[in-house]
Amino acid sequence: MDALESDRDSSDPLSDGFDRLSDSERDEVYAQIDRVVRVAEPDPGQFAYRPKHRGLVLPLVVNAIAVALIVAAALVLTDVFATTPEATIVAASGAMTAEATLLDQFRREAAVRLDEQEREIGRIRAELSAVADSQSDLDAEGRAEAERRTRALESALASAVAAEAALRSQVA
Repeated sequence: MDALESDRDSSDPLSDGFDRLSDSERDEVYAQIDRVVRVAEPDPGQFAYRPKHRGLVLPLVVNAIAVALIVAAALVLTDVFATTPEATIVAASGAMTAEATLLDQFRREAAVRLDEQEREIGRIRAELSAVADSQSDLDAEGRAEAERRTRALESALASAVAAEAALRSQVA
Protein backbone atom coordinates (compact mmCIF):
# COMPACT_ATOMS: atom_id res chain seq x y z
CA MET A 1 0.00 0.00 0.00
CA ASP A 2 1.35 3.39 -0.79
CA ALA A 3 1.15 6.46 1.44
CA LEU A 4 -1.95 7.87 -0.23
CA GLU A 5 -4.05 4.72 0.35
CA SER A 6 -2.94 4.43 3.97
CA ASP A 7 -3.91 8.05 4.56
CA ARG A 8 -7.31 7.40 3.03
CA ASP A 9 -7.92 4.37 5.23
CA SER A 10 -7.08 6.18 8.42
CA SER A 11 -8.42 9.67 7.70
CA ASP A 12 -11.45 8.87 5.50
CA PRO A 13 -14.51 8.39 7.72
CA LEU A 14 -16.32 6.58 4.90
CA SER A 15 -13.58 4.05 4.43
CA ASP A 16 -14.69 0.76 5.96
CA GLY A 17 -11.88 -1.43 4.74
CA PHE A 18 -13.74 -2.67 1.64
CA ASP A 19 -10.53 -2.74 -0.35
CA ARG A 20 -9.09 -5.21 2.16
CA LEU A 21 -11.71 -7.88 1.26
CA SER A 22 -10.87 -10.80 -0.92
CA ASP A 23 -12.23 -11.06 -4.46
CA SER A 24 -14.87 -13.65 -3.58
CA GLU A 25 -16.11 -11.57 -0.64
CA ARG A 26 -16.28 -8.52 -2.87
CA ASP A 27 -18.28 -10.42 -5.47
CA GLU A 28 -20.69 -11.57 -2.77
CA VAL A 29 -21.12 -7.97 -1.51
CA TYR A 30 -21.75 -6.73 -5.05
CA ALA A 31 -24.34 -9.47 -5.61
CA GLN A 32 -26.17 -8.49 -2.41
CA ILE A 33 -26.15 -4.83 -3.47
CA ASP A 34 -27.57 -5.74 -6.90
CA ARG A 35 -30.41 -7.75 -5.27
CA VAL A 36 -31.32 -4.89 -2.94
CA VAL A 37 -31.26 -2.38 -5.79
CA ARG A 38 -33.43 -4.59 -8.00
CA VAL A 39 -36.01 -4.99 -5.25
CA ALA A 40 -36.00 -1.26 -4.43
CA GLU A 41 -36.01 -0.15 -8.09
CA PRO A 42 -39.42 1.29 -9.06
CA ASP A 43 -41.46 -0.38 -11.75
CA PRO A 44 -41.91 1.85 -14.85
CA GLY A 45 -45.67 1.40 -14.67
CA GLN A 46 -45.78 2.00 -10.93
CA PHE A 47 -46.29 5.77 -11.27
CA ALA A 48 -48.44 5.71 -14.42
CA TYR A 49 -51.88 7.36 -14.15
CA ARG A 50 -54.77 4.96 -14.32
CA PRO A 51 -58.20 6.60 -14.43
CA LYS A 52 -60.96 5.08 -12.33
CA HIS A 53 -63.41 5.38 -15.22
CA ARG A 54 -62.62 5.06 -18.88
CA GLY A 55 -64.94 7.82 -20.12
CA LEU A 56 -64.99 9.11 -23.66
CA VAL A 57 -68.11 11.26 -23.47
CA LEU A 58 -66.81 14.13 -21.29
CA PRO A 59 -63.71 14.92 -23.41
CA LEU A 60 -65.82 14.82 -26.58
CA VAL A 61 -68.38 17.20 -25.06
CA VAL A 62 -65.68 19.62 -23.89
CA ASN A 63 -64.00 19.58 -27.31
CA ALA A 64 -67.36 20.06 -29.10
CA ILE A 65 -68.17 23.07 -26.90
CA ALA A 66 -64.72 24.56 -27.59
CA VAL A 67 -65.15 24.13 -31.35
CA ALA A 68 -68.64 25.67 -31.19
CA LEU A 69 -67.31 28.69 -29.27
CA ILE A 70 -64.50 29.20 -31.78
CA VAL A 71 -66.90 29.04 -34.73
CA ALA A 72 -69.33 31.45 -33.02
CA ALA A 73 -66.51 33.89 -32.27
CA ALA A 74 -65.33 33.74 -35.88
CA LEU A 75 -68.86 34.44 -37.17
CA VAL A 76 -69.36 37.34 -34.78
CA LEU A 77 -66.00 38.86 -35.69
CA THR A 78 -66.63 38.59 -39.43
CA ASP A 79 -70.06 40.20 -38.95
CA VAL A 80 -68.63 42.99 -36.81
CA PHE A 81 -65.78 43.82 -39.16
CA ALA A 82 -67.66 43.23 -42.42
CA THR A 83 -67.93 46.32 -44.63
CA THR A 84 -71.08 46.63 -46.66
CA PRO A 85 -71.30 48.73 -49.82
CA GLU A 86 -73.71 51.09 -48.04
CA ALA A 87 -71.24 51.64 -45.19
CA THR A 88 -68.47 52.26 -47.70
CA ILE A 89 -70.59 54.81 -49.60
CA VAL A 90 -71.61 56.59 -46.40
CA ALA A 91 -68.00 56.73 -45.21
CA ALA A 92 -66.81 57.96 -48.61
CA SER A 93 -69.54 60.61 -48.86
CA GLY A 94 -68.73 61.77 -45.34
CA ALA A 95 -65.09 62.10 -46.30
CA MET A 96 -66.02 63.91 -49.51
CA THR A 97 -68.31 66.26 -47.60
CA ALA A 98 -65.54 67.07 -45.16
CA GLU A 99 -63.11 67.63 -48.03
CA ALA A 100 -65.62 69.81 -49.89
CA THR A 101 -66.23 71.87 -46.74
CA LEU A 102 -62.51 72.38 -46.26
CA LEU A 103 -62.05 73.37 -49.90
CA ASP A 104 -64.94 75.86 -49.72
CA GLN A 105 -63.54 77.41 -46.57
CA PHE A 106 -60.10 77.65 -48.19
CA ARG A 107 -61.62 79.31 -51.28
CA ARG A 108 -63.50 81.86 -49.15
CA GLU A 109 -60.36 82.72 -47.18
CA ALA A 110 -58.36 83.04 -50.41
CA ALA A 111 -61.03 85.34 -51.92
CA VAL A 112 -60.97 87.56 -48.82
CA ARG A 113 -57.18 87.77 -48.98
CA LEU A 114 -57.28 88.60 -52.70
CA ASP A 115 -59.83 91.38 -52.11
CA GLU A 116 -57.65 92.86 -49.36
CA GLN A 117 -54.60 92.73 -51.63
CA GLU A 118 -56.51 94.34 -54.53
CA ARG A 119 -57.68 97.16 -52.23
CA GLU A 120 -54.09 97.67 -51.06
CA ILE A 121 -52.87 97.72 -54.68
CA GLY A 122 -55.58 100.29 -55.58
CA ARG A 123 -54.58 102.48 -52.62
CA ILE A 124 -50.90 102.32 -53.61
CA ARG A 125 -51.76 103.16 -57.25
CA ALA A 126 -53.79 106.18 -56.10
CA GLU A 127 -50.85 107.36 -53.98
CA LEU A 128 -48.47 106.89 -56.92
CA SER A 129 -50.81 108.84 -59.18
CA ALA A 130 -51.02 111.66 -56.62
CA VAL A 131 -47.24 111.73 -56.30
CA ALA A 132 -46.86 111.76 -60.09
CA ASP A 133 -49.39 114.62 -60.37
CA SER A 134 -47.65 116.63 -57.65
CA GLN A 135 -44.31 115.92 -59.31
CA SER A 136 -45.60 117.11 -62.65
CA ASP A 137 -47.06 120.18 -60.90
CA LEU A 138 -43.71 120.77 -59.24
CA ASP A 139 -41.96 120.25 -62.55
CA ALA A 140 -44.29 122.74 -64.24
CA GLU A 141 -43.85 125.23 -61.40
CA GLY A 142 -40.10 124.66 -61.45
CA ARG A 143 -39.96 125.22 -65.19
CA ALA A 144 -42.09 128.36 -64.91
CA GLU A 145 -39.90 129.64 -62.07
CA ALA A 146 -36.79 128.82 -64.07
CA GLU A 147 -38.16 130.63 -67.13
CA ARG A 148 -39.12 133.63 -64.97
CA ARG A 149 -35.65 133.75 -63.44
CA THR A 150 -34.07 133.26 -66.85
CA ARG A 151 -36.08 136.20 -68.23
CA ALA A 152 -35.19 138.29 -65.18
CA LEU A 153 -31.52 137.43 -65.58
CA GLU A 154 -31.65 138.09 -69.34
CA SER A 155 -33.27 141.48 -68.75
CA ALA A 156 -30.69 142.24 -66.03
CA LEU A 157 -27.95 141.20 -68.43
CA ALA A 158 -29.38 143.30 -71.22
CA SER A 159 -29.57 146.36 -68.96
CA ALA A 160 -26.03 145.68 -67.70
CA VAL A 161 -24.78 145.39 -71.29
CA ALA A 162 -26.63 148.60 -72.21
CA ALA A 163 -25.14 150.39 -69.18
CA GLU A 164 -21.69 149.18 -70.12
CA ALA A 165 -22.17 150.29 -73.71
CA ALA A 166 -23.30 153.70 -72.44
CA LEU A 167 -20.26 153.92 -70.23
CA ARG A 168 -17.96 153.00 -73.09
CA SER A 169 -19.50 155.53 -75.32
CA GLN A 170 -19.02 158.21 -72.64
CA VAL A 171 -15.44 157.18 -72.09
CA ALA A 172 -14.64 157.10 -75.69
